[in-house]
Amino acid sequence: RGLGDVYKRQSYRRQFLKGGNIQLRQQAYISLENYQFIRRFLSVVAPGVSMSKYIDDILTAHLEQYREEINSLYNNQINNQPLYKE
Repeated sequence: RGLGDVYKRQSYRRQFLKGGNIQLRQQAYISLENYQFIRRFLSVVAPGVSMSKYIDDILTAHLEQYREEINSLYNNQINNQPLYKE
């Protein structure tokens, strides 16, 4: 394990394991397998971080990372306004 691995772990902690609250919430379901994995992971690595916050942070990063692709798929289906507001 080199310095790059250490940086990746620290970066991951900063982005996904920072805790906090979700103010406006909506229910969604995940597979039992993912639920058990995340519960086990958080209980060891970040016991103070809620599962909801962790999943929300991961989803936010995914939507930001794939913003252009998601917007393109959306626009190709409806030929309307962009899904994301600029």
